[in-house]
Amino acid sequence: MLDLSEAPTVTLHSPLNSVRLYVPRLAIQDFAREEYGAREVYLKPPQRIMRDPILHHLGSCLRALLEHPEESNFLLVDHIALSLQSHLYQSYLTTPSRTPNARGGLTPWQESRAKEAMDAALDKEISIAQLALDCGLSAGHFARAFRQSTGYPPHRWLLRRRIERAQDLLLTTDKTLAEIASACGYSNQSHLTRAFGQAVGISPGLWRRTKRAYDQESLITSRR
Repeated sequence: MLDLSEAPTVTLHSPLNSVRLYVPRLAIQDFAREEYGAREVYLKPPQRIMRDPILHHLGSCLRALLEHPEESNFLLVDHIALSLQSHLYQSYLTTPSRTPNARGGLTPWQESRAKEAMDAALDKEISIAQLALDCGLSAGHFARAFRQSTGYPPHRWLLRRRIERAQDLLLTTDKTLAEIASACGYSNQSHLTRAFGQAVGISPGLWRRTKRAYDQESLITSRR
């Protein structure tokens, strides 16, 4: 943990791989004002050696996303960034407020607008900042309110909708798996297959064949 305003130096005695997380002081100040009503932000003087398991795991999450950029999710990256700011605020400020400003979920129009925007962006990326701006909220407030209203953080809701969209296309069209993957925001057919298998338990091709066979059998039975 280094305060770059003090021009620190670091000596590395052996090669290593690292993930460096840079957080502007202004970003922490904006986060503290929007989420906690704090006017001023003062960081504790950094210790000479500091090990923080939470920062380590947040960095590991980002590393995993960076290693597979074709499968990254902007909303998930934004979610990690908000978690990082919240942790820094709570752990490294001299006198942080422990209780966020009391707020409820989204209003009906805000929830509807956010869902419509994400539905329209199933085949592309969208950020929490964009969604929050459309709803007239800060990014942190929006993320928390969306989860309170829907039971899902924005990135999980988007992933669920992509799977639902893929299922709809598998049943109602003859598009190839590659075409469906592109239409639902997956980088390629393999990405769709992995995500679909994790969410549904079977591959999209097998799911399509099984559902169509079941629907055909049900139709024949109903005609008897």
